[in-house]
Amino acid sequence: MIMETISKVSAFLLVERSKGKFFTITFIKKDKSERRMTARIGVKKGVNGQGMKYNPSDFGMKPVYDMAKLEWRMINFKTATRLKIGKKDYVII
Repeated sequence: MIMETISKVSAFLLVERSKGKFFTITFIKKDKSERRMTARIGVKKGVNGQGMKYNPSDFGMKPVYDMAKLEWRMINFKTATRLKIGKKDYVII
């Protein structure tokens, strides 16, 4: 299978425009371990309406709903390495 290569900004935009579809992303966590997460955006569960005290996109981050843990998590797109969304696989550089 040939994987398309995309930039970190393009990967962020693909997730932004996913309209709540499931996607799988691989990234490096703060502790330097690799994490593979199936997630989606647009989930209302656990949202209290107060918002966040900062804008995560200013730091290359995106809040997503982790479908395995059923909790909100942050993806650091600065360390993202792979993305699968729809039927396409991408390598993020």
